[in-house]
Amino acid sequence: MQYKETTTKDLSKLFKLERTIHDLSAKPVIGLGIAAVFLSIVWLATHALTIGVENQAYIIADVFETAGTLIAGGDVVQTISKGIIDPALITDFEDFLVLMMSALLAATVWINFATVVGAPVSTTHSIVGGVLGAGIAAAGISVVNWPVMGTIASSWIISPILGGTTAAALLALIKKQVL
Repeated sequence: MQYKETTTKDLSKLFKLERTIHDLSAKPVIGLGIAAVFLSIVWLATHALTIGVENQAYIIADVFETAGTLIAGGDVVQTISKGIIDPALITDFEDFLVLMMSALLAATVWINFATVVGAPVSTTHSIVGGVLGAGIAAAGISVVNWPVMGTIASSWIISPILGGTTAAALLALIKKQVL
């Protein structure tokens, strides 16, 4: 019983933190300011750690991955927490917290297992699957927002195609114009 109360308190704190971050990200000026400060810190740290090392690609990747997280992270959190399943269909708040914790633990186990056996793994795919599975286990198949799941699944197909096409076009441009 003590374990359940402690877990509920901890999950409540995480939920409040997520809510605060989401509320801050709803204000574009504050969100952009935080993103700019964070990107500056990341750039400075990366620059300080890589003096004399030629790894510009890592620096560019760090900056853009961080920017993507800060700029679109709130939308991703919103989709994961309320888009895949309908929280209104989970009548008890504690059940919803346990559902989300189960999804997180399932994704963690899967990611670690896949990493140990050397299989390619996506954290985003894992958490979406965890939320989907936990939602169905907690409230049945009717809790799933299938149009949102269709959009998510289609993005898993479209993104690599667009990324590959863009990379090929940029490589061709670089070969023609630079090399």
